[in-house]
Amino acid sequence: MFPFGRALLVLAIIAAVCGVAVGTRIPLPRPDLLLWLPSATHHKQFVPLLADWQPTSGESVGLELIAGRPLNIRLLSMFMGDRRDRGVPDLVTIEIGQVGKYFRPPPDGIGLRPLDPWLDRPLPDGRTWRQRILPSRLAPWSRSGVCFGIPFDLHPVGLAWREDLWLQAGIDLTAVATWAEFHAAGLRYQAYWREQGEAHRWAFEVQETSGDFLGTLLLQRGVNLVDGPRIHLSDPVVAEALAWWTRVVSGPEAIGWASPGSTALLAGDVADGKCGALLCPDWRAKIFKDNAGDRLAGKLRVRSLPVFAAGDAPTSTWGGTMIGITRACPDPDAAWQMIERLFLSPESLATRRRESAQIPPLPEYWSDPGLAEPDPWFRGPPPLRLFADLAPLVPRRVVTAETGLAMAALGNVLATAVAHVRRSGGYAGLEHVIATALTREDGDLHRRIAHASFAVVAAPTGPAGATP
Repeated sequence: MFPFGRALLVLAIIAAVCGVAVGTRIPLPRPDLLLWLPSATHHKQFVPLLADWQPTSGESVGLELIAGRPLNIRLLSMFMGDRRDRGVPDLVTIEIGQVGKYFRPPPDGIGLRPLDPWLDRPLPDGRTWRQRILPSRLAPWSRSGVCFGIPFDLHPVGLAWREDLWLQAGIDLTAVATWAEFHAAGLRYQAYWREQGEAHRWAFEVQETSGDFLGTLLLQRGVNLVDGPRIHLSDPVVAEALAWWTRVVSGPEAIGWASPGSTALLAGDVADGKCGALLCPDWRAKIFKDNAGDRLAGKLRVRSLPVFAAGDAPTSTWGGTMIGITRACPDPDAAWQMIERLFLSPESLATRRRESAQIPPLPEYWSDPGLAEPDPWFRGPPPLRLFADLAPLVPRRVVTAETGLAMAALGNVLATAVAHVRRSGGYAGLEHVIATALTREDGDLHRRIAHASFAVVAAPTGPAGATP
């Protein structure tokens, strides 16, 4: 008799059977061209595009869906080991928040192939892909003037709001021109609803300790926190924006509903009336429609962003994905054909519009009459038409190996500023606190960048060449 009881005997038998099954499993053959990607949404769109398609050279093609974190860990370790075996994928999609770490080495040490030869190759109509793709959208995927990725999207950002609730409060947000005016309107909105006994209604989705939303708005002002060799963390424009944003998210002038971190969850908050307005890139509009359904139908409207000052862009960009070819790929020409099929072909554009309602970085697409088709789920102009009109105005975004560090530093300063307001109960001394924190974070960022640099720096010498 089994000494530990029947339950453990059954578990032991199951484990033995599973072990045999795993040990004798025959692995699927690797396709000639293998694409790793972290997005289930993109995987869903790409599968039918590859169902009956092959490159002209006849290679087989395949996709492998891998969650973002393990994909980045595995691929970066492969690149650092300079692996060129068939365990390395031929192509990979990388999200904009992750691509900076791939650009840490010098250009010739990056594990992705430069794509400039294919971007500059003449097409049948005489143009090149470089001429057809929005130039500013190649910037996030480039290092030292060399392009390593083709953009899938553009993600212009608008302002979405519960127009029904704002009009009930006597406020027409289409007439608001600046962020200062929006802030004042948000305070009036909340005052009205508190008079109606709705203390839980807040005007705007915010983040109190993350710099992501504020970084998106700084792009309106042309500010990339790290732009090539220049760091703009101590720029006065950044300090001004931080002071304004701190008032928006904390203290007696706060109008912020704390972001739940998930657009699907936020859709429920907006449907319940808890959050009155939010930053809305094209991808968010579709998620709201899919998740809120009848609860928000006919209530949400989208417009261009308010600005901080004259000359600012009336939009920004939030998110993004690129596709690149690894240096391990033995047939980059065939891989390029796969990129064209998945990212740039008419079939790809039609699938993208149907499945995710996103604007591609191809200006020739923005005049499509179908973008103006009415969408009764939204109030006002169709969001797709609005986003296409904003597309030419999307500001240039730069992503470097240091961008993530700079965004974290911005979040640290914001958290310091919010903590100060909560301790003091107001905004006295806020500008000084922000300036001090920015100076500290700027110095720390410079030190961390120097520490992680691949450059060889000569040791400093003292008088007469003596080493100190």
